[in-house]
Amino acid sequence: MQGAPNRLIKRGLIALGLAMVGLALAWALWPKPVTVEVAELRSGPLAVSVEDEGIGIPDADRALVVEPFHRAWNVRESRIPGTGLGLYIARRLVEAHGGELTIGDRADGRSGTRVRITLPLAKAPARRERTAEVAGSG
Repeated sequence: MQGAPNRLIKRGLIALGLAMVGLALAWALWPKPVTVEVAELRSGPLAVSVEDEGIGIPDADRALVVEPFHRAWNVRESRIPGTGLGLYIARRLVEAHGGELTIGDRADGRSGTRVRITLPLAKAPARRERTAEVAGSG
């Protein structure tokens, strides 16, 4: 059961990544693609990045869209339905597990958004050596 904590974190991160893909698909300009990248970083954390080619999140709104019920001005103007809870819930889940959710531009500079989730991998508990004394006969 030594790798169980990491397997659970990886599964949870993948589930969260799939939820982020759902959000990206909702905002992507159809039929534009959504790109997902999953990587275990050299420094230890596991990362999921989701990029879309949607309308993007303006710089001024990036810190606000992870708060409850806040929707970026360009989303409100476009009349795309939503509650403003998706990124808030994702951020709270990630932070509850010691991770970070960041929002930025696409790596290639095109229109859209990149959301990156990083979570630390759990360290396996140290194994204790057990010594048993055996009563000698004689």
